[in-house]
Amino acid sequence: YHRDPSDIRGLLDHQVARTLGGILRAFPLRFREEHIHLTGSLTADFVYPRLSALLEGPDRESYERKIRESYGDDALPIRSEVDADRLLRLQDGMGFSHYLQILTLAKLVLVDRAAHSDAAYHLANRLYGDYNIGRIRLKFTFSRATGSALDALPGPEVSSEDVVLGLYEGFEAFRGEHPDFDFVLSPSFRKETDFFDVER
Repeated sequence: YHRDPSDIRGLLDHQVARTLGGILRAFPLRFREEHIHLTGSLTADFVYPRLSALLEGPDRESYERKIRESYGDDALPIRSEVDADRLLRLQDGMGFSHYLQILTLAKLVLVDRAAHSDAAYHLANRLYGDYNIGRIRLKFTFSRATGSALDALPGPEVSSEDVVLGLYEGFEAFRGEHPDFDFVLSPSFRKETDFFDVER
């Protein structure tokens, strides 16, 4: 790889990499994921059905406007998981600031306590089953409140209590089925000065 630089996808698809991945997935001890973000970890199979419901609801225009602002005019329509997956993935050459914008699609569907609970369960189930991960330290934000028009989201305000308790309930439900699973809820905070709720 160092002698002849190549795309990371080619490296990961190499037979040695696939074999090593199989060994890690079958390893007798489960791994600990010490830093994973909620919105960056939600996959299209979770996001698309919930987004589709929002786009068919009474606030369709505000959701479509936000999607165009974040992803461009060619982002719509979103008619399948494939369409959602294309928007959720970091493309070659994208910088970190653009990465924060592509998280918008996942943020849009986290509209209440139940959505946070479902998200936590989905995340735990996927990481436990597909990647042999038995403990998660989840980074998440308490609130949608922001002073930045670019980061403002349509839809209902979700209380910090609903965010935390929803995530807790989803992980606890999964732990009820898999007692060897564990988690830590670790709130994170954006550092940009214009991000926060300026009135508070």
